[in-house]
Amino acid sequence: MIEKMYGEGQDAPASTGVPIFKETESNPGGNQCDISAEASTPLRETASPSEQAPGGDAAEKFPCEMEQKPVWNRPSAYDWSKKPLCRTVKEPLESDRKDTVFALLMFICGYFFCRFVLDSGLGFGTTLFYGLFAALSFVYLKRPGKLPKGSTLCFIFATLSALNFSLFANPHIQMFNLLFLMGCVVYEMALLSGTRVESKLGGCFPADMLNQGLFVAFRNFFNNFRILFSRKNKKDQTLLAILVGFVIAVPVLTVIILLLIQADAAFEALTSHFSFWFRSEIGRFLFWLMPSILVGCYLFGLLYGNRYRRQTQCITEEKVTNLRQTCQKLVPAVFGTTLALVCAVYIVFLAIQVVGVIESYEAGQPLSVSYAEYARRGFFELCGLACFNLLIMGGAWLFTSVKDKRPLSQRILFAVLSVETLLLILTAVGKMILYVNRYGLTQKRVYTLWFMTTMFLFFCALLASQVKKLPLTRIAVILCSVSFLILSYSNVDGLIVRYNVDAYQSGRLDELNITTFYTVPAAALPEAVKVYEKISGDSDLKEELGQFIISTRENLEYLDWSSLDLERLRARGIEIPSGL
Repeated sequence: MIEKMYGEGQDAPASTGVPIFKETESNPGGNQCDISAEASTPLRETASPSEQAPGGDAAEKFPCEMEQKPVWNRPSAYDWSKKPLCRTVKEPLESDRKDTVFALLMFICGYFFCRFVLDSGLGFGTTLFYGLFAALSFVYLKRPGKLPKGSTLCFIFATLSALNFSLFANPHIQMFNLLFLMGCVVYEMALLSGTRVESKLGGCFPADMLNQGLFVAFRNFFNNFRILFSRKNKKDQTLLAILVGFVIAVPVLTVIILLLIQADAAFEALTSHFSFWFRSEIGRFLFWLMPSILVGCYLFGLLYGNRYRRQTQCITEEKVTNLRQTCQKLVPAVFGTTLALVCAVYIVFLAIQVVGVIESYEAGQPLSVSYAEYARRGFFELCGLACFNLLIMGGAWLFTSVKDKRPLSQRILFAVLSVETLLLILTAVGKMILYVNRYGLTQKRVYTLWFMTTMFLFFCALLASQVKKLPLTRIAVILCSVSFLILSYSNVDGLIVRYNVDAYQSGRLDELNITTFYTVPAAALPEAVKVYEKISGDSDLKEELGQFIISTRENLEYLDWSSLDLERLRARGIEIPSGL
């Protein structure tokens, strides 16, 4: 048989580690394989009698069909380094007592998230949920030794983000802050467990977020149920039974208590002080029960996958590098031509702007239109151009073929386009400042100024990277995180109200727009009371302020504790002026 496989004068390998093909009476042609312990042992020169006999042990062990019959006289036709997969063995889950306990705790965390974050609004409840989940994840993933590099900074960012929910009441910033907090938590899991695609914060950061947020979490989605119902943890199923019994008892007790209240007046009097709360909480519990289970599965899947490094290699650094090399197919001349034409157009535009301003001042007319029209016209177009320039340079970086380093011509064009973008940003910011001086601050104007300032700083770093190699991805991530936290802690609502009130009282604003107060009610209430008390006599402004004060105080009284924050609590304690 060996001579048939290798031919005359050829020696069999000492060890193959692959299925042994045998031509017997029960296996004519030798197209069935034997996956047995003998497959990893040296091949014998002659087959044993048990292998030659029909119905022997070797003929009964896992027969499988090969896609193509091997050519026996050509040893190179079969790749001995690859083992054919005759059947897929489902790998059992690793688990211990800690996994069982945390599988249950994540269901509780899921209910906390649905009840106190999604249902009640973003306030004290969000900070409480983060504190609970951060403590549990640290206990579950903590390994002996020092904390991984970078995890402390990420933890600081996440903690500052979570505390902001308990301090300020801006709903627009809080929505983005929730996304920022979730991103910090997901990346912190990879840091604590050492499962990042790249060992440092670099170009693989988007791949890390995609891998952790989607693949690791969802490919381990139902592992908590698999662990709780596994035979290995049969003793621990008592905890699950108690939890299931509690869930079943909730609707049963609800029906029983409601019927007992209607059946007896004494029992109704006993439960009257908490009957309304009981009914509302039971309704919320039943409504959020299924979403809580799904959130608990996601959270435990994220933790379990990182602890056991299960499904964490869906995206690897090698795959990201291969993807980059696949995309970098265009020669530098393609984007070089595009960048050169774009830079030329911007030079003409900026030259026209300078000449127009000089001619206007020489003619004695600084602006041919009003300040408001000048500031409003072209502002958003300039902001869009700044973002579009970033996309152009990103496309050139991604799709241009590079051997060792970027061509000098491309780096020069990047530098010129960065300088032109900085000038466009300065022009747009100048327009917005003129508009704010004329009409006051609003939330959109503050957010736009913050965004353009962040873009300006990033393009400065991009310009510097053309001279000296800098970790742009790391700079971008840290810059965006720090600038967003500064925006969150700047109390945008209070800033808007204070600026508009001061500008109105000093005469810079012709009128005080009360409509902006309704967009920031908690921050505007203290200033509205001060302005109301300073206005003497009856006026339309005083009447509008009085209506705002009354409606805001009424709305604040009905807020749940989990949606409150220090700003709303401070607004609750303000005394309403006499006469309202």
